[in-house]
Amino acid sequence: MKIFGIDFSKKKQLQFNITEKDKEWVINCLLSLVSKYGDSYLNHSFDLTNFNSNIGVDSVFQNLLSCFKIEYIKYKIEEISLIQSTSSIPYEIEGEVFETSLVKDEDVYIIFIEKNVLKDSQYTLSKLILIAVEIYLIETAFDYGKDEEGRLFIYIASIFFGFGKEVANELYNIGRNSEDFMETQWTRIAIIPANVFAFALATYSIYFISTLTD
Repeated sequence: MKIFGIDFSKKKQLQFNITEKDKEWVINCLLSLVSKYGDSYLNHSFDLTNFNSNIGVDSVFQNLLSCFKIEYIKYKIEEISLIQSTSSIPYEIEGEVFETSLVKDEDVYIIFIEKNVLKDSQYTLSKLILIAVEIYLIETAFDYGKDEEGRLFIYIASIFFGFGKEVANELYNIGRNSEDFMETQWTRIAIIPANVFAFALATYSIYFISTLTD
């Protein structure tokens, strides 16, 4: 099986570097989630078989919200057009590019999605998962922080709530698209380092899920 572009069936590729500080941070994140939500999510299986581009972003997001039993929330999805949304203007962008954003306006969650993101259904799913996780943390009054570390925490929470595989497979998103005689190439890299996410996924699998089968 390949995750992060690594073949986990080959033992020689299982080595990855992570600092003791990052290990401690990951473990503390997972323990804080267990302290808040218990282990009820650790043995939960989410049905993602119907999540595809054919049923629309709104339907996909409704299904995600139902996983967390927060279908009651009010939200709206706004598609944003930026320079990367068009195929008629040559451009090159370096650094972090706007893809999604979540804003709460009184009792309504506003989800902004850059249109180019929607061209890849699996990548869209991974971004919607992270948004749904963030909304659930907010709705359950979990103080995960609003700084850069808070953004990273949402990735760890996605593992805890059972979406590790879906998010992991989109940490590196590389592709190209041809339209109107213009070719677009992209390399999207998540803000969380792959080795940190991999350690979190392994820790969750080994030390948390295994405790339920002992």
